[in-house]
Amino acid sequence: MIENAKALGKSLDERGVPVKCADYGFTASHQVYLNMKDEKEIDRLTQRLEDANIIVDRGIRIGTCEATRRGMKPKDMDRVAELISQVYKGTDPARIRPQATRLRRGFSSILYA
Repeated sequence: MIENAKALGKSLDERGVPVKCADYGFTASHQVYLNMKDEKEIDRLTQRLEDANIIVDRGIRIGTCEATRRGMKPKDMDRVAELISQVYKGTDPARIRPQATRLRRGFSSILYA
């Protein structure tokens, strides 16, 4: 999970999405935090990601537990980051939703319980 979180943080950062703790390897846990302070911006992005079928916690905390449990590896985090960055940069969530759904369907088995 930590490897996935680090890979996700790095991929998001490379795409211009503001990630906290870039100087420290992005994370030491299963979560990546986006570096956003404006409450309205946070609420807007949280809702847009949800509309795209990408669920994050309020405050823009992105966990990798479920993705890891379903078999995603660090290389797969690049695709997740691409979808998140498209929503962050203003792509209509309705255009991203089918891509997010397809990606998730590729990892339908639970590998870790």
